[in-house]
Amino acid sequence: MARLLRESGFDPQACYRVHDLEIDREDLRIYLTAGHLLLAREIGGIRPAALFTADVEAGDAEILLIPPNRSERLSLAAFTGAPNFNEHFHSTLLIFTDDTGASLQRHIAEQEEQEALSWKDPVRGAELAQQWDTALRNVYSSFDLRLVQRLVSPGAKGFIFGTFAGGKHQNFDVEYDYTPTPRIIMGQLIDRPGGAWFDTWTSFAARSARQAGKSAPQQPVTMSDYRIDASLDDRLTVSAVTRVKVTVQPGNERAVPFFIAGGMHVESAKIDGQPAEIFESASLRSTLMRGGPDAMFLVIPPAALEAGRTYEFEFHHRGDVISPSGNGVYFVGGRGSWYPHQELEFATYDISYTWPATLDLVSTGDLLESKTIGDRKTARFRTSSPARLAGFNLGTYDRRVLERGGYHIEVCANTSLEPAIKASQSAPRLDAVAEEVASALAFMTARFGAPPVKSVTVAPIPGSFGQGFPGLIYLSTLTYVNAADRPAGLRDKFMDMLFSDLLVAHETAHQWWGNLVAPTSFEDQWISEALANYSALLFLAETRGPETLRTTLDEYRRDLLAMVPSGHTVESAGPITWGTRLSSSQTPDAWRIVTYEKGSWIIHMLRNRLGDENFDKFLREICRRYRFQPMSTEDFRQLAAQFLPPNSPDPRLESFFDTWVYGTGIPALKLNYTVSGARISGTIEQSGVPADFGAWVPVAIYTSQSRPEIHWVETGSDPVSFSWSMKEKPLRAALQPADALVTIQ
Repeated sequence: MARLLRESGFDPQACYRVHDLEIDREDLRIYLTAGHLLLAREIGGIRPAALFTADVEAGDAEILLIPPNRSERLSLAAFTGAPNFNEHFHSTLLIFTDDTGASLQRHIAEQEEQEALSWKDPVRGAELAQQWDTALRNVYSSFDLRLVQRLVSPGAKGFIFGTFAGGKHQNFDVEYDYTPTPRIIMGQLIDRPGGAWFDTWTSFAARSARQAGKSAPQQPVTMSDYRIDASLDDRLTVSAVTRVKVTVQPGNERAVPFFIAGGMHVESAKIDGQPAEIFESASLRSTLMRGGPDAMFLVIPPAALEAGRTYEFEFHHRGDVISPSGNGVYFVGGRGSWYPHQELEFATYDISYTWPATLDLVSTGDLLESKTIGDRKTARFRTSSPARLAGFNLGTYDRRVLERGGYHIEVCANTSLEPAIKASQSAPRLDAVAEEVASALAFMTARFGAPPVKSVTVAPIPGSFGQGFPGLIYLSTLTYVNAADRPAGLRDKFMDMLFSDLLVAHETAHQWWGNLVAPTSFEDQWISEALANYSALLFLAETRGPETLRTTLDEYRRDLLAMVPSGHTVESAGPITWGTRLSSSQTPDAWRIVTYEKGSWIIHMLRNRLGDENFDKFLREICRRYRFQPMSTEDFRQLAAQFLPPNSPDPRLESFFDTWVYGTGIPALKLNYTVSGARISGTIEQSGVPADFGAWVPVAIYTSQSRPEIHWVETGSDPVSFSWSMKEKPLRAALQPADALVTIQ
């Protein structure tokens, strides 16, 4: 099937001079007003592509797309200059796995019959085919996995993709995807030094999905009970056999999709012991639009599988996901995706490794056995509770072991450091890191309840980031050296706090947020990162003093308000629910800043709404109710609302979430007030945000009491008035930027 796509092209005999054709996909309309339509050659009984070009007198075509909400309209306007998209174009190349081709042919036949004319133009078809066949094959190659999936599995949900040329924006792409729920995406492929970007102009659930309401998307398969045998040769190439139980969902019985790290290659597969075909392909455009680093591949069974039934899949895979960083230090890529997977879902893992005896290896799971035979080491690890992913790390390690509060903590450090920090000659902070992990575990256990693991291993990874896997924490090598010995650009007070304390506590917090409670979809992943980061800030407020929380949030506010070359703030890149889509060629760092830093602000403001005692109860209830279960943003909102104090404004937190979670904007506020006896009256004006922006903000009223009395006011496009009678004469009123993501005029 893939070879047919690579060798196929357009069918000159299926070229028509057309007028007034329309492709209607809910919120998306494509009007082919006048021009030539050329269909692709049949493959597997369908024509999977078409070309339209407005190459006739008065030729024209038009595309119309109206995003359904404010944030999507703002996003579209940031890239195109207008909140709605209505543009004439000269040509479009469409590929599809739905009924688009058949529908176009049917409409052409109906119009030919009505007009008693033949629209066929094979001469022009031959000219267009010669001109466009190469472009068609290039687009085929960018979507061949999904095309093959549909060609061999008729029950699979389809899609329609178009790349458009001409008009104001020259070249842009649009996709209507039925999987896992109908969604419309519009954007542009951009080449930049260092790689390609797909800038998503707008992406939203189609009308039918919006009307159906929010529900967890149905993934093609569910996976459980992983058993992996992995071997690392002297070059540290990974060869592995993964056995896993797979339950196939309807529509995937003939072509079963999986993902794996880009550096890995799946060599063969079996289903219940029977050989199956593997199809891999580097579908660049489709991968960029999907927004993930992992590669998709298909498993084609010898006969159709049965939906809802569980099968034993066996994969043989091999590749290079480990690279040297110098001085015997190694970078492990594909962490959590070096084996076949679908979405991150809870499963058990039993993993055996064999590797060169000169190195040490640590892994997710409890160590069951280990031994050395000649120049090879072997070890077996098994998770004692469900986990969403499993990773490993390796190097030549010094170790510190700490038993504290019922936890076994083991901190590993490379005996050599990567070149960037080797010159410091400072001793790794093994004891300090072990104490920090132990203290963070104790602090968070007291607040959230017990995590799912009793043993935590910490190991270094080159770079300036970390990751918190179940029972295995990757920490930046910068964490292992003293602040004075880090590179010059990382020695200020904030960077010292980041690498000495915050990163350790943040990755420790993922034992709860992400590994115990999981997001339902990519739109909900912000919850894990925001809760982990704010949990770390709470820990630092406890150990370093409450001022640490305030100064860090101030730093985050400055980052969010920083301007990018387009003249917009980083925060305005989009709502936090957009996930990795936030990073584009215009705002490459927006995902990190919005997810971690605005996410921390959202949790901080939510804490202020609930109050400290209720906030702690809320976090514990999340861990109890969603233990080893997915949680959506709406689940999060509804549960938080149950912990609001009585008679709170915005009692279901719908306005709060619309403003801070599903929307964008950081208002500048101005407070004016007068005091008359025990009554205080005034107004709050906002600026720097769209006219429809509104937020509940706290006003602190100070009297002779030691603590101010907090009143909540909802801002709007016009100045908002307030008036309250107090028990005693107010001394002053103030908006407190430490409590809300605002600036004060």
